[in-house]
Amino acid sequence: MKKEEIIVSIDGGGTNTRVVLSVNQRRVFKQFNFGVNYKKCQNVAESFRELANYIDEVVGIQEVDRFVFGLAGIDLDPQKDIDVYKKIISSVLKINGFDEKVKILNDIYLVNGLLPNNDEDRIIVICATGSNVLYRSGNQIDTNTDSGYHSLGGTRHIVEHFINHVPLEECPYDLKDLVSKYKGTDFDKDQLEVIDHFKKASYTLLNNIENKYCKEACLFGINSMIDGIKMHIQGKNSRPAIYLYGGQFKSKDYKELFIETLKDRNIKYTQVNHIETEAAYGGLHL
Repeated sequence: MKKEEIIVSIDGGGTNTRVVLSVNQRRVFKQFNFGVNYKKCQNVAESFRELANYIDEVVGIQEVDRFVFGLAGIDLDPQKDIDVYKKIISSVLKINGFDEKVKILNDIYLVNGLLPNNDEDRIIVICATGSNVLYRSGNQIDTNTDSGYHSLGGTRHIVEHFINHVPLEECPYDLKDLVSKYKGTDFDKDQLEVIDHFKKASYTLLNNIENKYCKEACLFGINSMIDGIKMHIQGKNSRPAIYLYGGQFKSKDYKELFIETLKDRNIKYTQVNHIETEAAYGGLHL
């Protein structure tokens, strides 16, 4: 009997990391509460080691036929970033045939893997700790959109914008402590404590869009993303489908504000769909 292929897909973000193992027509999903973006997160090698230990425990790491890593932090010089990740991951995985078995991509490609493999023109927008946009024309991905151009759309930047612009007396109650702590300070945005505070604050901010300053901060992020979209579709005649993915779009108010702003800025599209499936599943199709 032919051995079924064992595939491991890893969605490594700036805050959380998710793993899907596919074996014997069964899929196992696990989330880890740490990021693996080597530019933003501390102890990245240890984080990858914890992933490797988990995979080894579930299926045996040498038994895996294919690893697909979709990783945040692969930006304007993608090959340089991939080489850094390759060095870190290979030192941890220590598997036979590493180059043949391991694929390392920007995490946005995992989301593309979730979608039908058809010829539609599409734009994928990810809003998480950071953010990026992918443009696909027909069946060809514009490889210049690997990330980096639109990093101002993410949670960390929206919350930072809010802190810098909201008067403390106008601040929603749930955010007063955060604003009091960081306003006017030169805080380290890469410090894990700050990232955790920002993540918690973003849920309050995204769901208080009726507040003038919350809305202004959200529009700051949204318009940054739309600047990227306009750059990609400039001079093109198609009306792409737009797919939204990431933590910010779990807020109904934020999602509606995004779509409203698309219309206000005259972005022509066929439809806007919100993808709620975990991106790690997309790696099984790559």
